Amino acid sequence: MKKIITFMEENVNGRTLVTKELVYKLENGALEGVYSDQISFSNLKYSQSGFQLDMFIVSNEKIWLMGTDGQREKLRKILVLCHCFVLNWQSVKVRMLLQAVFG
Repeated sequence: MKKIITFMEENVNGRTLVTKELVYKLENGALEGVYSDQISFSNLKYSQSGFQLDMFIVSNEKIWLMGTDGQREKLRKILVLCHCFVLNWQSVKVRMLLQAVFG
């Protein structure tokens, strides 16, 4: 457990992952989509039985109308989504022990 916490403190908590833009075609090439997101981690808390970490995701997507020349002509849609999660992890050993003691 100590190795996991150390790794989380040094490499994950307080960091943001940014994806490269993913470009894809829709409607047989009449539309083009562009997607990217950012995932941020913060507020690492831990105890002997496990840890908790907040995760915040911002997703960006744009849909373009394509011209006959294959170039982006007009922006059809912009979609921005925000997701918030609290990740909880508890040691199976501790959970089993607590269940055995407290039923």
